[in-house]
Amino acid sequence: MKLKRLISAAAAAVLSISSMSAVSVFAEESSGDTISDGVLTYEYVDGGISVKSCEPTVTSVKINEIVNGYSVISIDKSAFKECTKLESVSIPKTVKTIGDYAFMSCTGLMKVEIDPEAEIESIPTGAFYNCQYLMDITLPESLTYIGYSAFDSCSSLTEIDIPDSVDSIDAFAFKDCYCLKSLELPDSLNALGSGVFMNCYSVEEITLDEKNEAYTVEDNILYTADKTTLYTAAAGGVSKNVVIPDTVASISEYAFSGCLNMETVTISKAVTVIPEGAFNYCSGLTDIVIPEGVTEIGNYAFSNCENLKTVSLASTLKKINPGAFWKDSSIESVTFPEGITEIGSGAFLDCSALENVSVPKSVEKIGEYALGFNSKSDGSGADKNGNFKMSVYSDSAAEKYAKSNGLEYDAIDFSLKKAAFIIICSGLVILVVVIAVVVMRKGKKAPIQEKESEKTEESIEFEDGYESILDEEAADNDTDKG
Repeated sequence: MKLKRLISAAAAAVLSISSMSAVSVFAEESSGDTISDGVLTYEYVDGGISVKSCEPTVTSVKINEIVNGYSVISIDKSAFKECTKLESVSIPKTVKTIGDYAFMSCTGLMKVEIDPEAEIESIPTGAFYNCQYLMDITLPESLTYIGYSAFDSCSSLTEIDIPDSVDSIDAFAFKDCYCLKSLELPDSLNALGSGVFMNCYSVEEITLDEKNEAYTVEDNILYTADKTTLYTAAAGGVSKNVVIPDTVASISEYAFSGCLNMETVTISKAVTVIPEGAFNYCSGLTDIVIPEGVTEIGNYAFSNCENLKTVSLASTLKKINPGAFWKDSSIESVTFPEGITEIGSGAFLDCSALENVSVPKSVEKIGEYALGFNSKSDGSGADKNGNFKMSVYSDSAAEKYAKSNGLEYDAIDFSLKKAAFIIICSGLVILVVVIAVVVMRKGKKAPIQEKESEKTEESIEFEDGYESILDEEAADNDTDKG
């Protein structure tokens, strides 16, 4: 009897301990709890475990498929951010998602191995942003989306194989990948953001899978299939003289950014807006003609075009946005059309060769440092260009801008009034002179007329006298006959 009681008590104790242990394990492994192996810190999530952070001194990481009995299914947002000593990382096939900025600013990272069987569908926003030494990465065939600035500023990346499964590449995905040499775009691609290959100076060729129905490539410029939208150009492979077809009604932002060899460009007559950054850092451009029909020039559209000298603006232009011609240090003259209403902040900042501008009365707004200023070397603001002078209308936005910034100016309408006054005065002087001449001439003619009149009278008297003598002689003859 006692033995049975002892056995029962022992069994109860075991069950109690097991239960407590189970509760303890459950508590430890509940969602949100973390564990660490000394290199990586993990977090329990629904369906498995996620990499939460990394020790900043680590140089190489191989993420295990299983940790503490759970599959590693994700890498958290910013998990490896600023692990500057990290040189290589291996990602297992169990990982399905990578968080935003996961490897951002891992400036020493050179190699990323992703298991080809991994079912990762997205390289998200800023995932490898500013990984300056990244040279080797293989993307899985499961990938469908490359996110905003995903590989932005990976300046050592020379090539990347975009899988056929990718159908969307977001804005600035490969911006400032200075060493990227070629682009091979898959047949599945049907959505492309702006500035995807901005400042990829070394890209010499854009190739497109022949099965792709959404886009077309001509002369290393990527268009929509119907050529109504121009997306991007191969910065290192575009021709010196570019002619944009008149079918193009829209140019993507930063489309020609960094096309250093381009010297001239003829913009389609169907374009109404020159978008943000469309031609920035095109240092080979020497002149630009904005075609009739264009109403707006976007932010930084022609900024850093250091050899641009001549700018011809369309009569239809209404607005020049901030920074549109920033740092175009060779521009010597600009004629603003009647009807333009706004010149944005810094629109012509650091245009040091621009010394004279005439601003129409139609301008209603001029932004800070828009005209007549050069940036300070320390970036703290701007100084006036001492040689700069404006011609403005009285009581206009331009006059207010010039006065408030202490810029030299003269009033166009005052000059016109002055000119009109001079013309009127000159006319009056001429009229007075003419009248005086006429009077003088009349004064000279009067004595002559009087003398002629006297002569005429003498002639008449003489004739009368002559007739009298004849009459007298006739009368004498009659008397003698009698």
